[in-house]
Amino acid sequence: MAQMENYGEVDIYWVDERPEGVENATLLIGMQGEQGYAPFLTVMGCVGNAKPIAHICSKMQSIEAFNTVPEPLPPAWLLYQIESRDDEVVYVLRLTNWFPLVAQPDANPHAWLYSYTPTRDTLRGLVGLGITQLVFLATNNLARFIDPTEIDILSVIPPGQMVCYDFITDNELDCGDLVLTTPVWLFPYLFRLMVGADDSYLSCVACAGITDEYIDEPAVSVLSDYCNDVLQIDLSEKKMDEMRNLLNEMEDEMPLDGIEALKLLENNGLVSLNKNGDSVMWQ
Repeated sequence: MAQMENYGEVDIYWVDERPEGVENATLLIGMQGEQGYAPFLTVMGCVGNAKPIAHICSKMQSIEAFNTVPEPLPPAWLLYQIESRDDEVVYVLRLTNWFPLVAQPDANPHAWLYSYTPTRDTLRGLVGLGITQLVFLATNNLARFIDPTEIDILSVIPPGQMVCYDFITDNELDCGDLVLTTPVWLFPYLFRLMVGADDSYLSCVACAGITDEYIDEPAVSVLSDYCNDVLQIDLSEKKMDEMRNLLNEMEDEMPLDGIEALKLLENNGLVSLNKNGDSVMWQ
């Protein structure tokens, strides 16, 4: 029987029963709407053919009111459970939506309101699963909007390279200061506050450099290598290729016929568009 749990502003709907807690589980997080789609493809490669074990809903999430039946797109963040090569449990959290942000100073006055509580309450609901390691996959996308010649301390990570920052050990960065959006830094920041300054835990951002490619393959490669080599996760190339094909079809179709592109992606259970047709909510 399915089970629902409430944590403040967040409801977790377990597809079956809530898993029992284990020791040394990893929580891997990726936001699928990032430009270049590197976290999305990497997360889907990690998940492979696994099905979600939980749907995480909150009134604070950014969800379009319109949907379709008989197969509605889930208005939720999706949680999966897989195993690493060393038989450790890995939970994968796929952030299918986020409060829309604008890359300009003082342009996001409500971002904290719609970011803090769902992040806090999601972590409250998941830490009891035995999570000792949180890793947020990201790319250095804000470098697209910031001129490093004007602010020379800001990081520009070369394509094909990445940096990791652990909020618990507070390791030094040799690439300048990372500028990150709320989902990327907020999850590991709050997790560190929840578990304390205990170096038996890890709470980090794994951030890759970017290119201007529609699908940022160098970033996909470096994030995939990190998951494979460091987290000991076998990625499904078949699943990643399926997602690449859908992304390429979207790029080909959208300029020609937005309605046909919408049907294509909705039929594959991946996206919905807002009512103006000018932004995508990835599922």
